[in-house]
Amino acid sequence: MLQARPITAGDPAYPLVKELYHEAFPFKERFSLLALRLGAMKPEMEFLAYFDAERDNAFAGMSYTIEAGEYLYILYLAVPAESRGQGYGTQILDLLHEMYPDHSLVLEIEPLDKKADNYDQRVARLAFYERNGFHLVGYELFDGAVRYSMLATGDDFDVDAFSRSVRQLSHGLWRFKILPAT
Repeated sequence: MLQARPITAGDPAYPLVKELYHEAFPFKERFSLLALRLGAMKPEMEFLAYFDAERDNAFAGMSYTIEAGEYLYILYLAVPAESRGQGYGTQILDLLHEMYPDHSLVLEIEPLDKKADNYDQRVARLAFYERNGFHLVGYELFDGAVRYSMLATGDDFDVDAFSRSVRQLSHGLWRFKILPAT
């Protein structure tokens, strides 16, 4: 049974979240932690740490989400390497579904590229999200030169509504593009 709590710089778990964030996401894919903490002051954004109540509140992962209209955009989701395969990722997604029952969950992953060094990892990541109710929506998000495949849990993905909401919440500072998948 996981429990979630907002994470701040003064939280005793903050060093664990920081370490996981830096381990799980390459530099080019990260916003600054200060920007994430400041963003989480908005009611639409949450920076959460997860703890396993049945295992002495062991640190089980982190997420950063943005409530964007009818969508809950999972910008970051990570589980410590030593805890992967224990169901924590699924439990975090289940908690997010419970917390936002009227929202479709949206996220992006590295596209399947057979030439990529981590191709097997990309295939496994897609399979994990598909097992948890996500499907490819036929769009790719471009953040600078980095390309991602977009996934969602809902049947209808309104790319324009999603883009508008995320741009509005970032005050237009995040310059991403969303294009049909190639």
